[in-house]
Amino acid sequence: ALLFPRGWAEFFRLNSDRGADPDSIYNVISSFTGWSGFDGPLGPGEKPVILNAVTALLFLAVCLAVAYVGMTAPRRPRVASLCFLVVAGFLLTNKVWSPQYSLWLVPLAVLALPHRRILLTWMTIDALVWVPRMMYYLGVSNKGLPEQYFTATVLLRDLAVIGLCAMIVWQIYRPAEDLVRRSRRRGARRSAGRLPGSSSCVAAAARRHGTTVTGHRPSLTSRTATDPKMRWPARSLVPTTMASARSSSATAASPVAGSPRNVRNSHETCSCSPKRSTCSLISPSRSSA
Repeated sequence: ALLFPRGWAEFFRLNSDRGADPDSIYNVISSFTGWSGFDGPLGPGEKPVILNAVTALLFLAVCLAVAYVGMTAPRRPRVASLCFLVVAGFLLTNKVWSPQYSLWLVPLAVLALPHRRILLTWMTIDALVWVPRMMYYLGVSNKGLPEQYFTATVLLRDLAVIGLCAMIVWQIYRPAEDLVRRSRRRGARRSAGRLPGSSSCVAAAARRHGTTVTGHRPSLTSRTATDPKMRWPARSLVPTTMASARSSSATAASPVAGSPRNVRNSHETCSCSPKRSTCSLISPSRSSA
């Protein structure tokens, strides 16, 4: 951009020569009130100097307001949210809003406000502006529509964009309502092993009896009770997707020849709470000699 300024500067040069576009809020006001605009009727080649200054000042005010929102938010806002507010403010205050300009908002809206029904409603309203636009350009004499039908749909589209901006600002000041942040916290809990059926429940059962955990292995059999080599089953940490019962087996060896003196067979139910990140063990206190 710094090496080739003539490319992007051409857009601003052409934009400064144009008057109020039919899609702009200034033309909407003119169509309903008969207002002649800031510069009045312009001749060929005349620039709307006052309108250019007003749009520049309004966009500067929008940027300052977005900066204030970003600095006063309880948590650092996401970049997509701030970018949407800036681009939407530019379109609302600019004197030109071509139909393709609405595409600038689509990826930012998906990232900033991932609510499917809300976005589909807004996109539908924006797409329906095309129909009265073409009917207005056709002319009333050619069975078209008056200008007010077209500017009314433009006003409805602007109100929809303002509504999206209000929802994003509300979401910035209440980060708990942000779907993106909420999904990140849910993913952090999964990685920390705090969900039901995670390895934290298995480790709690192992610490209770000082044994290894056997996952879905069955209870002790006569072979494991008599064979000293089978007293410590292999570790098998097999997480499940349910907060189900985890079976753990333990043997207590007597000091005589290391033979089993008391065999304890316990089935422990691990109950986890994903909100409190805690685990509790429920033992039926079942033992056999």
